[in-house]
Amino acid sequence: MKRIKKTSIRLSYPEVSPKKHENRFELNLVYTEKSRRLRKIRNVVAIYNGLLFKNLKLVPKSVMNLTGRKDNTFYLKFWRHAIEVFLVSKFGKSLELTKIKEEPVGMVHGPWFNYFFWVTEYLPKALRLIESNKNLKLIYPEGWDNIPYVKDSLSFIPNKSLFKIPDSSILSFTELHILDSRQYSNIFIKEDINLVRSVIPKNILVGSSLNNAKKRVYITRRNAKRRKVSNEDKLIELLDKYGFETHCFENKSFDYQVKLLSQTEIVVSVHGAALTNMIWMSPGSKVIELNAKPSKEELRISYWRLANACDHKYFLCNCNQENPENLDSYDLNIQVDLANLEKIISLI
Repeated sequence: MKRIKKTSIRLSYPEVSPKKHENRFELNLVYTEKSRRLRKIRNVVAIYNGLLFKNLKLVPKSVMNLTGRKDNTFYLKFWRHAIEVFLVSKFGKSLELTKIKEEPVGMVHGPWFNYFFWVTEYLPKALRLIESNKNLKLIYPEGWDNIPYVKDSLSFIPNKSLFKIPDSSILSFTELHILDSRQYSNIFIKEDINLVRSVIPKNILVGSSLNNAKKRVYITRRNAKRRKVSNEDKLIELLDKYGFETHCFENKSFDYQVKLLSQTEIVVSVHGAALTNMIWMSPGSKVIELNAKPSKEELRISYWRLANACDHKYFLCNCNQENPENLDSYDLNIQVDLANLEKIISLI
């Protein structure tokens, strides 16, 4: 089987404001992406969220975040869930175990699912599986028909074959094709990004170089239920002064997001899946992430690492959170320090 080699990746320091938080990134400057293989797994059960189950164990490397000191609780959580579902399908009546006789078939998705995971993990896996076997049928839960970015991005893959299944399916395979997942969701592979970019038509991915990318874009979360900017009116007023356009991506098509960001040289956004769109920007572009000040327990490094994989320059503006005692830290609204943000923009 074709193997994607083990790689040691060294990152560049982010530009952080306030500067006192910069040293928090020291321990994350180097990471290793372990080798990944295209594999055929025999006699395996897959539950509806993509967890693979064989011999009463989860299949190693089949989804992200199953191993490691920080993430071993995910293994236990998902193992319990998988074994409960499997036992219900085998001995209960509410779920039925369906044997799949079609061959060859492949599966790419896992228990985490949004725009970020689709673009950085599941779409690259689909491309590699289809590239490895032109006759392969890709497992496609029916619910994906209601996710426009999935349908739109898959439409760019020629000669694909989809095998639709009900959303609550428990499937048994004699043989299933998979590509090993990344070890963690905050690790990125440059060749995956280049592969995804390569299938986007040129009339959509229009900015092939920074010479063609002149827009400055702020992506607002004003219609989101969480993690919004409480002083957004003043933020937009500041960004207007520096030539930024404000765009809201809710209900915007995949093509719209790709085309806009491919014409963008600087993007500003709150931490969230919309920042995944940086992969459509030309190498050398600038990314400014608005994020909560890091606590002792957590440091959100996903988009810093993604920016490095895209060869972008990354800037972080740390912000105050509102009512931190009331909600999970990932859900809190933030208040942008406008002076710090203006300081960052002056560096570009």
